[in-house]
Parts: sequence; C-alpha cells; structure tokens
Amino acid sequence: MARTIGKKRKITQQILMLAVEHQFVTPLTALLVESSDTDGPERLLADSPKDPKQGCCPGAGPSTSKITFVNSKPPIPSWVTPVTPSPSEAQTIHVVENDPHFIVHLPKSGMDVCFNVDSKPGHVLSLVSDPDAGIVVNGQLVGSKKMKNDKLNTYFGTISVYSRAAGVKVVVSTNSISLMEGRNNHSFSWGGTAELSLHRVKVAIEKEQKVTVVIDKISVMVMLHRVWKKHPINVDFLGIYMPSDNQYSAQVHGLIGQFAIEPEVKVFDVREGTEPEKKAATMEVKGNKLTVTR
Repeated sequence: MARTIGKKRKITQQILMLAVEHQFVTPLTALLVESSDTDGPERLLADSPKDPKQGCCPGAGPSTSKITFVNSKPPIPSWVTPVTPSPSEAQTIHVVENDPHFIVHLPKSGMDVCFNVDSKPGHVLSLVSDPDAGIVVNGQLVGSKKMKNDKLNTYFGTISVYSRAAGVKVVVSTNSISLMEGRNNHSFSWGGTAELSLHRVKVAIEKEQKVTVVIDKISVMVMLHRVWKKHPINVDFLGIYMPSDNQYSAQVHGLIGQFAIEPEVKVFDVREGTEPEKKAATMEVKGNKLTVTR
C-alpha cells in the first residue's frame, strides 16, 4: 500500500485511467440512470486487495487517506469538516464514499471487493433494488465545482430511500431531509435533531451529522460531509453505509444489492498487469467476468 498521499493520488489516477482505457464493463450491475446520454452499463473497476484489513481503493478526492473497511472508521478526506464519527460497530459495513468508491466485504470468499463508478453529475445510480421487499435505494451524483487534473470528481449529493409497502420516500440531500407520502411532503433541515416514524419507516436525524432510515429489518445510514463553502473545487457530499445484516430477498440487485446475498466468486488467470507491482486477474461473478487487480 502507498504510504504517502502523493503516491496514493498517483495510484488512484492510474486506476481511473485503466478503467477508461480498458472499458471494464460488467452486465451484472443494474444501474438506474436518469438524464443519461448512454444506454449501456456504467464502467466499473473491481479491486481485490491482498490484505482486507488494509482496505482497497485509495481515495480519489484531494488529500484522502486510504479507505479502510472492517471494524474501522471509514475515511473522511482531509478537506472535509468532520461532523461525526463514522460507524465503528463490530460488523461489516457496505461503504460508499467520495467519487464514489464502493467497498463490499465477501466473508465466504475472504475478500473485499472495491470498485469505482465512472459516471457524470446528475446521473442516478441504483444502489439497492429489492422488488420482493419493496425497497429501493438510489443515489444521485453531484460534481465538483471544476476539474482537477483533467478530471471532474463526482460525489453523492442526494440519497433516496423508498418503501413501496409504506408508500413513503425519504430523500436526503446536503441541504435538507424530506419525507414524502403521496401529496404530503415533510421537510427538515440539517440544523436540528429529530426522530420520526411514518408507518413502517423510522427516520432519525442527528443535527449536522447523519440520517438513519430503518424499514423493517433494513437500515440505511447517510452521513453529511461539509467542506469550506468558498472552496474553489470541492463541494458538500454524502456518504452511505449499510450493515451486512440487512435482510433482503433473493431478488435484490443494484450496485450494492447484488452482493447482499454473497455470490460465488472465482479468481483465476493471475498474470502480469500493466504495473510491475500489481498482478492482474479475472474474477467471475454470477457468470460474468471482471478484470481485477490484486
């Protein structure tokens, strides 16, 4: 693992360049994209680290620390104003953070899978979609104020959680939190703390910190990350965390949902990669093959 921020930035840039150059695409992910000018799936780059405790993807945001995973606090970029400690419970957390990095732990396979989504501001990504449970979790991307190093970083600016059974939708943005039930719309600011219950949906708002949405046995936590308002590049963004004991149906899919019921994963054809210190391999998941590094 890179020990300095400079090396981490360089590795991240190389990963992103490889993702674009080699068009790492997998049909196993189901994305919901609005206002998109493309019909194909998004480009993904999966990474399986040698040591799960050391995390996998270096942060793509400026001056980020490496993303750690199990039983540790997910990272916050140095340019973010800390607002609250991150989850530290002794359980696996599915983490989605800046420019979005998806980190999923596969206990049966003994590996963490990390991938980046190469998308555009305004696009909506399907994180979890469970038709049997009637749960949908989407995230809309927002871009940084301007490009840096020829790249426009993207972050989650809005997270929505919908319960079909309750007919309730919770929309969390960096500006406000909204609960929608039919024509009824209840709006709350980040400036207060509140606990709400609407049918089967429970919402806990912690002032300037996080929102936790619980629907039956499924929990979603959205954390607020503030930046300096006059920062020339960076913007406020949201992080999303889901515990591994969320109880979905066998029909669940989406960027995170596809891993909720751990699929059989095979890694083979280990070979020399484009970087001397990184081996390339092929990972097969649900009959689909991904090019990975480890």
